[in-house]
Amino acid sequence: MAGALVDVKPTPILKAELDIVIPAIRNLDFLERWRPYFEPYHLIIVQDGDPSRTIKVPDGFDCELYNRNDINRILGPKASCISFKDSACRCFGYLVSKKKYIFTIDEDCFVAKDPSGKEINALEQHIKNLLNPSTPLFFNTLYDPYREDADLFHGYPFNLRGVFVDAVLTIPKGTLFPMCDMNLAFNRELIGPAMYFGLMGDGQPIGRYGDMWAGWCMKVICDHLGYGVKTGLPYVWHSKARNPFVNLKKEYYGIFWQEEVIPFFHFAVLTKECTTVKTCYIELSKQVKAKLGKIHPYFLKLADAMVTWVEAWDELNGKVYAVSSYLDNHPGGDKVVLAATGRDATEDFEDAGHSNTARELDTTSSAIPELGITSKNQPVDYLQKIKDLTKPIWADADTWFERQQQEEEMCHLDHDVKPTPILKDELDIVIPTTRNLDSLAMWRPFFEPYHLIIVQDGDPSRTIKVPDGFDYELYNRNDINPILGPKASCISVKDSACRRFGHSVAKDLSGKEINALEQHIKNLLNPSTPLFFNSLYDPYREGADFVCGYPLRSIGL
Repeated sequence: MAGALVDVKPTPILKAELDIVIPAIRNLDFLERWRPYFEPYHLIIVQDGDPSRTIKVPDGFDCELYNRNDINRILGPKASCISFKDSACRCFGYLVSKKKYIFTIDEDCFVAKDPSGKEINALEQHIKNLLNPSTPLFFNTLYDPYREDADLFHGYPFNLRGVFVDAVLTIPKGTLFPMCDMNLAFNRELIGPAMYFGLMGDGQPIGRYGDMWAGWCMKVICDHLGYGVKTGLPYVWHSKARNPFVNLKKEYYGIFWQEEVIPFFHFAVLTKECTTVKTCYIELSKQVKAKLGKIHPYFLKLADAMVTWVEAWDELNGKVYAVSSYLDNHPGGDKVVLAATGRDATEDFEDAGHSNTARELDTTSSAIPELGITSKNQPVDYLQKIKDLTKPIWADADTWFERQQQEEEMCHLDHDVKPTPILKDELDIVIPTTRNLDSLAMWRPFFEPYHLIIVQDGDPSRTIKVPDGFDYELYNRNDINPILGPKASCISVKDSACRRFGHSVAKDLSGKEINALEQHIKNLLNPSTPLFFNSLYDPYREGADFVCGYPLRSIGL
């Protein structure tokens, strides 16, 4: 019926390729808040604690529920690698899943809202992050360049640009970060064997640090194999359900040990023979035992558990082998092998009654190498992409400057309140320009207390007008030449290195003007932490929360 209102549910993305893994110790009533987003997907719920206790799952969800009895039955002796009484038990869900992607969330996380009051579909954003490429070798300072409708970012390598401001960033190669498991998604096929949350909780000296450990292991392996890791959106609302003092007691050793553990991961080097995630992880476990085992016996036990984890992964997920190099050497001939390619050949192998020698041919043997999962960039016609992206700019170039000037003239500022100038005697503001600086009137409340150095580009005979009241020096080409002499040749002429000044004062979401200069000064005065990427904010920002897993020696205010 025309004009009728229809209740349309969003089309679920990756419905057949993604599992949602949830560790639980209580009834899952929180799922009601997530029903519009989670209901189309398959849930794997890992019950922690007393297995005799019944966990209630709201009706309508497609789910599997596993408790400790199930874990022991399925894994047998290898169940020792799955943590007990800690959210790290979620790793079991990664083991039994058969999907390509995993999204995991804690039971005390709820749907957040954006500034307009609209609910944030965290799962949808995670899926976008997973499907869009990462760029670990080049850090985009503003947003995810692969986000739809993202701006063309000047200086960004063309071979890394996507379709072209959200806070989705690729963490640079060689940099660690504090991964959080309560709102996390990853490609299980690509990196699954590295997503082990260690030995945490009951019977262990540490708890609540499984996500930190997994994040550091995973990042070292991703850097080695050339995979990217993203951080940022989406947000969820975390309503903490646990006592913070109890949590602190569990995390004590993690906070104490991380001052040794983080440098270990910074300098961890994987050999060129490590070509798959599993071989990387086994090699990392050896280094954990050799280097971190000296700190505490716990790390010796953890290193063994890392190996057990990989073994359990293989048992539940099988292996993929490149058999072409072994066809001529197969005792039963090549036709038997070829008939079983491209599918699960476990049953064929068992029916043939293989010897113990044949069963010992695994990934440690070069005879039948295990295949790693790789990804290849699709070829892109970058020249055509540049033409398409810049066409609307050049088509409108004649009127762009006129519109910009009109917009600046329409802006109005309240000049009554001036901020207290920081670094007034230690900072100069340098402005390259080719025209009158009328737009400085917009910045007057912020710039007027400071000294300005204005570098005029272009024709030096042209007079540049500067608004009254500013303390400034003005240099044109005639000034540059006598001051620098022959060295003036290093100063650009008629180039973006001396572009015009025409930026306007931005406003935050509340409508308050942003003092960009003040923020730049704070950035200059606060330390940087290039070896550890804070996935949320600047840790030196006044009032910033303590980020779990962040090195104490790097913590500021």
